[in-house]
Amino acid sequence: MASTQELVEEIKLKCGGLQLQNEDVYMATTFGDLTQTLVKKLRGEDDEEELPIDYIELNINGLTLRMPHQVFINGQFVDAEGGKWYNSINPTDGSVICRVSLAQVADVDKAVAAAKEAFETGEWGRMNPRDRGRLIYKLADLMEQHQEELATIEAIDSGAVYTLALKTHVGMSIQTFRYFAGWCDKIQVRIWLSRTS
Repeated sequence: MASTQELVEEIKLKCGGLQLQNEDVYMATTFGDLTQTLVKKLRGEDDEEELPIDYIELNINGLTLRMPHQVFINGQFVDAEGGKWYNSINPTDGSVICRVSLAQVADVDKAVAAAKEAFETGEWGRMNPRDRGRLIYKLADLMEQHQEELATIEAIDSGAVYTLALKTHVGMSIQTFRYFAGWCDKIQVRIWLSRTS
């Protein structure tokens, strides 16, 4: 009970007084459910409205993988302009993993503009470096918790051997995020002095 209360209070503090109750955490039985709840509350959306994400579901390696297959623009998964799709192929056997929305130039332009605006005026740009580091550490922790799932996706998408995907592709990504998270609140200046004769 105390840990749930602490989580609720921390979320309220970090999210500018967001109205959140212990029940919101208890009713969210998975991290994904909690994320959906928080995003909806931050956006001021109705609690009943589910965020629209079209998942494909695959059963591989003893896991049920749910993956979005649309383009991600301005915080939403949407179909690409023109409604074009392409098959994502598993290079190990040539089988189709799933159909993926094929981004067009206009989609890329929208995504770049949205990312630029979010970077320049969004919360990330106003956040202090220590909090940025904490978020990157949390991302690394979540990746570590889901490393088998991520490695399975990487293996079927890239054709990598599962253990290579687990230890190298995913494992080193986790280490890289942790490394850079540690640098977020560090200031380093190097001055090169040249010798003059």
